[in-house]
Amino acid sequence: WRRRSSSILWNFPLVSCQHLRGCMKTNELLELVRDQAKKLNVQVILRPYKTVKYQGEYSDGYFLEPDIEGPWKGTPGRLVVATKCPKTEWTWTLLHEYVHMMQWFRNDPIFLTEDYLELEKATEKETRKLAKQYNLPINLPARKRDSESYLKWLASMS
Repeated sequence: WRRRSSSILWNFPLVSCQHLRGCMKTNELLELVRDQAKKLNVQVILRPYKTVKYQGEYSDGYFLEPDIEGPWKGTPGRLVVATKCPKTEWTWTLLHEYVHMMQWFRNDPIFLTEDYLELEKATEKETRKLAKQYNLPINLPARKRDSESYLKWLASMS
């Protein structure tokens, strides 16, 4: 789930993970996500439930960008992940929502699209790329199949 607001970007460097070699552990990914989220005024919240709820909808996680203009200016964003599932599953969700946060930060046109299916296709693709780049302990062929099923389900809902 995401909420729209205008995106003004700050000028500061984000931590790069290009220097990481070997297998990144979930805790290292979590530390990276929290570090970058803090710089972007986003709270990372891990919930010990099977799903999380936002505006009446249940999901594995969501990203909500911070308010940087208007009456709620200064309200932090949220990156929320349900963790009552196998660690590899919530690690994937964490990475997926992190990708949404970075799409917002980069002012990526895909993040502003009205086509939710296209947004999720791009996000799943970038999530797989990062999981491979960071060498996360995730079964990528299985995740690719799960992603394809998820995207087919989304397509059937539109």
